[in-house]
Amino acid sequence: MPLNPFAPEARRVAAATGFRLGSLLYTARHYGRQYRNAIYTGTYHGKPAVLKLYDEPQPTDEPRALAAFHRSKQHTILRAPKLYASGIVSPTRGWLIMERLAGTGHFLRSPLAIVEREEFLHVFMAYRKSFPRKPHRPLTLLEQLPAHEYHTVRISRWLQLAVDTEIARPLRQQALIGKEFAPLYEAALVLLRKEFKNRKMLWCHGHVKPKEIFQCADGSFALTDFAHTRMYPEGYELAFIIWADWLLPGNWRLAYSQWRKPIQDWLQLIRPIAVQLGYTRVDALLHASLVERTLGTILADVESLDLSYAERRGRLTHLFRFLRELLGNKSL
Repeated sequence: MPLNPFAPEARRVAAATGFRLGSLLYTARHYGRQYRNAIYTGTYHGKPAVLKLYDEPQPTDEPRALAAFHRSKQHTILRAPKLYASGIVSPTRGWLIMERLAGTGHFLRSPLAIVEREEFLHVFMAYRKSFPRKPHRPLTLLEQLPAHEYHTVRISRWLQLAVDTEIARPLRQQALIGKEFAPLYEAALVLLRKEFKNRKMLWCHGHVKPKEIFQCADGSFALTDFAHTRMYPEGYELAFIIWADWLLPGNWRLAYSQWRKPIQDWLQLIRPIAVQLGYTRVDALLHASLVERTLGTILADVESLDLSYAERRGRLTHLFRFLRELLGNKSL
């Protein structure tokens, strides 16, 4: 596969729209495999802009999701990049020409400092107040499932991803997910089915994390990457914050107690947010949501990304211990 399979399409879109193509800014792959998007700098009708092309493994209509957000009532501190032009090629492919967020602003970086976490959650609440409450499109079959079945289907996909990765790994590389995993996997599914059986599905951006938020020079913020807009179980976004800021990128070389502390710190800040959002049985919800995120990190992230053996081993050692704590109902 070429380093950037989107290059020919980028040239076609530029020629058709008048976008003056600049340099390649960013590419992303789906769990280290197929390329899912590419972003180019450039200008559009004399204005600084970016061209994003996407080919996602799951259905998405990012241009329509971004346009729907612009139509919703905006919170004073939160906006999104202006949408100049777009095209949807198929349920999984399309492109957008958007305002370029530049100047003296910057994207937030994980892990956030303590004071930055509080500001991030302020922005998160602004997002929840301004994001559309209802879908702008018909729901997919997966989105129509009850919350507990939704989690079950997604986790089964991650399990298959881990199996495929294991099969493709050279024989000389030692497997790090052993026989201890099966009972933990089973216990996790039991817990998730029980906790989410009567939980709601919510229309969400689905990817609100530091990396997707641009802090502008005037102190306002811009939310980016609407490719994951869909229905999610309540609680998902709150655990996703912890996953994105620490569970996945956290320093795996730390002793377990030190590695675990930022998770506890995040939970102290997030519990009041869950109450403000009207969630019930908050501790049980966050507990179960972290089980889902931890299981996904083990199967889809650590096992599928291109990490050294030492890093995989270090991360999985912490994650397995944390999962055992969660499933043992130990207090967080």
